[in-house]
Amino acid sequence: MTRKSSTEAKTSRRQTKFKQEHDDISDDEKPNNTRNLTNMDLNEPELTQEHVQLQPLEENVMVTSDELIIQRNETIDEESAIELKMAMNEEYSDSEADDDEDVEDENRKAENDKSRRRLPVSIKELIDYHSSNGKSIKEIVDRINIVCKPEEKISYGYVQKYLYRKRLEATTAKKARYYRKKYGFVYRRMRRKPILTDVHRQSRIQWCQAHVEDKFDQDIFIGKTTLKPFLASLNQLKGQTPDPSQPRQQTTLHLWGAISRKGASPLQIFDGPLTTAMYLETLLENVVPFIAENYPEGHRFHQDNNPKHSAKLSQEFLSSTGINWVKSPPRSHDLNPIELVWTELIQNVAKRLPKTLGQVIVAVKDYWKTLTPEKCSEFIDKLSNVVPKVLEKNGEWVSLA
Repeated sequence: MTRKSSTEAKTSRRQTKFKQEHDDISDDEKPNNTRNLTNMDLNEPELTQEHVQLQPLEENVMVTSDELIIQRNETIDEESAIELKMAMNEEYSDSEADDDEDVEDENRKAENDKSRRRLPVSIKELIDYHSSNGKSIKEIVDRINIVCKPEEKISYGYVQKYLYRKRLEATTAKKARYYRKKYGFVYRRMRRKPILTDVHRQSRIQWCQAHVEDKFDQDIFIGKTTLKPFLASLNQLKGQTPDPSQPRQQTTLHLWGAISRKGASPLQIFDGPLTTAMYLETLLENVVPFIAENYPEGHRFHQDNNPKHSAKLSQEFLSSTGINWVKSPPRSHDLNPIELVWTELIQNVAKRLPKTLGQVIVAVKDYWKTLTPEKCSEFIDKLSNVVPKVLEKNGEWVSLA
């Protein structure tokens, strides 16, 4: 049975019941709000017996105690009132059924829209779609690369980083550690490996071939580094009270020095850029006395092709002071053992937790005093192990550590 037929059956049963109840009520038992249409003085011309006696209603009158309301200036008899009541009940039932159908249609449409998913139109949406369905990273990569163009194919690392960053957007530190472990990320310090061209590799090979059996007994290695002691202390958590003893501005110190098997030269500390004039002054004050004291018979002074080193004024100064300059290959920090000294110096300064610039300078000078000839020889011995490895790798970069 359809909805419409069931509604009609209910309406017919309601009409029959209403007629039976109305016929059982006598005139005396009728409610007071129902007017007696036959005994009222209408002040109107007499009607013939052929017409049904009707009463003009000047005001809204409740015909029955139900919801039927007769509007103003209408005339109605008892039978018309019954028919109007049944018609209104039927119309109300139909409208109620229609409203129920509309509500069901809207609910069904909302469920269909919810179940229907918009097709993804980009690589990231494809990743989100497959990830929400429980696919692994390898399955996501395989499925996307099948439908993508050759130039749009993605890698395992791309999907891994995208999912990791998406879940890390609004999360806590504890969840961040969880997702790092889940997606296979491990902490690894980035190794500073310079970019080498064929020219750089060739010059490195030539330098290593010339010193492959050398013990570097008469060699002096120079170098420069930058120290930023308060970088970690300036980074603090939000809401944390700053330490008044900590500096509020970053301080940068530049260090210059030289080492050999007979010890280290005096350390030069400055806070500005190193110019050619400052470099020559440093050589005159620190290197020339060091060479005259420790290497009177001969030496080799290693420095690279830095503009300050290869300037015409610098070349004239080296020739006039008798410094035997040996050119080091470019971008070859692994062939200079003083780089190990700078790394250890920075670590020692950080362990002392200096709070002022004066404490930093004291920590640097204290470490420099520990550079005995034996300790410097340990750093230089590591160079003897690096040179053969550079030749084996055809000039590629090798770590000194």
